[in-house]
Amino acid sequence: MNFWERVKLLFVRVGAVLKNVLSVVFATVGKKLVEELLAFAIEVCSGLEASDLTSSDRRKAAFKEIKASAEERGHALKDSTINWLIESAVIYLKGFAE
Repeated sequence: MNFWERVKLLFVRVGAVLKNVLSVVFATVGKKLVEELLAFAIEVCSGLEASDLTSSDRRKAAFKEIKASAEERGHALKDSTINWLIESAVIYLKGFAE
């Protein structure tokens, strides 16, 4: 094995270790972000639940608040992710109501 083959092997091994470390870090950060945003979505939906708005208007208001909060934290969420947060919050709140 010549020098360049050894260097290449070293980079392959370091790359594999780095990939594993980064995947754990990103999984942890992503999980924490989802937990924070879901808790916020539950808080928003709970507050809107008592309002006299229609269901559609409550959803729009919750969407705007969650999107604004995520952007303040530096996260650009897709509309589908925000809708998932709202649906999850509503399911959570309905579970407590029953």
